[in-house]
Amino acid sequence: MKRNKFREYSIFYTVLLIVLTSDRITKFLADTCFVNKAITILPMCVFLSHTRNTGAAWSMLQGNGLLLGIIGIFVLITIFILRRHLNIKQRSNQVIYGMICAGTLGNVIDRLLHGHVIDFIDIRLGGFCWPMFNVADASICCGVFLCFLFTFFPRNKGEPKSTFY
Repeated sequence: MKRNKFREYSIFYTVLLIVLTSDRITKFLADTCFVNKAITILPMCVFLSHTRNTGAAWSMLQGNGLLLGIIGIFVLITIFILRRHLNIKQRSNQVIYGMICAGTLGNVIDRLLHGHVIDFIDIRLGGFCWPMFNVADASICCGVFLCFLFTFFPRNKGEPKSTFY
């Protein structure tokens, strides 16, 4: 009997599609609506703005969009090759890797097409300004956080302590 691969990974593909679509739509809106202005979401705290980032988080590797795009492609290929080892058929891992892959793919698309990513979420608390980010960045960070959380705090007593095997 032939197994349906889409059904086995349906949660992964659903998360990937939702996050990637959200990322593309919000970046389009930021690029068309927030250029040269900021919109206040929470006064003195959260704003929607616009910047084109040619680097990675915290402006590291500025001007290396192509290199960062290639690294992103390498990450996606590595996750695909290691999918069995990463136990991606497990439901929670499908969510985790769906988030990581969608965020990575969203930023890779921008880097390869435009040489930069569009960041638009701006958080400021008092004198502290968090580096601007986008939906793809948030998705990657949440996926990595969940991966570490489930690695060190397994959901069920019978499960291994790691999502990596």
